[in-house]
Amino acid sequence: PVRAARLRPAGRYADWSLGAQYVAGPLTFTLEYTGTDIDDAAVAASPFAALRHAGDRLAARAAISF
Repeated sequence: PVRAARLRPAGRYADWSLGAQYVAGPLTFTLEYTGTDIDDAAVAASPFAALRHAGDRLAARAAISF
C-alpha cells in the first residue's frame, strides 16, 4: 500500500488530455491541456507526492522535421 500510494495517491484515478496540432510544411505546432482527477487533498496526504507536480497543465511545442 505504501508503494502504491506513491504512484496512485488517491487510489483509482484518470488522466486526460486535450490538444490540437497545426502542421505548416516542415513545422508542427502543438498546444495541449492535460490533467488528472486526483484532488489536491489526496496529493497533500501522500508522503511521496509533491503539489508542485500535480494539477492541470498547458503545454506548447514547436517541432521541425527535415
